Amino acid sequence: MSLPEPFVVQRKENETFTQASIKSDKPSSTEVVINTQLYGESKLDYNYTGPGSIPPGIQGYIVENSKIIGGRSSQDTFYFSYDSSLPEKIARFKETTEKKSFKSDLSDAWIFGKGDPSISGNEVAMGGAIPFNYWRIKIWRW
Repeated sequence: MSLPEPFVVQRKENETFTQASIKSDKPSSTEVVINTQLYGESKLDYNYTGPGSIPPGIQGYIVENSKIIGGRSSQDTFYFSYDSSLPEKIARFKETTEKKSFKSDLSDAWIFGKGDPSISGNEVAMGGAIPFNYWRIKIWRW
């Protein structure tokens, strides 16, 4: 089984995220669509229907093919990035340093961190994420 490969879903003017997601469906794959972008304090950003597909108040960069296509810097939040060439590079590096054979690990294509994602080398990256605070969940006992 292969690991998922992310891609950016961009909506057009006056199109909902759901409509854009359905249009970008790839029939040969199983997909999970996650709307990961956080918005600034304005509800106008969330309900944005103006020109372009990305509201101006989005927190965190959106990167596609090593180019920023939207968002803004958000150093106090977290990001994920994906680069399909990393597993092979990491395996070759381990072989050189440890002098034995390594199989590439597909999970090495994913990187998570705090701050802005690196722009270069990423096929897809999204910043602006805030980890879920599970300590605030009330545990109900039946």
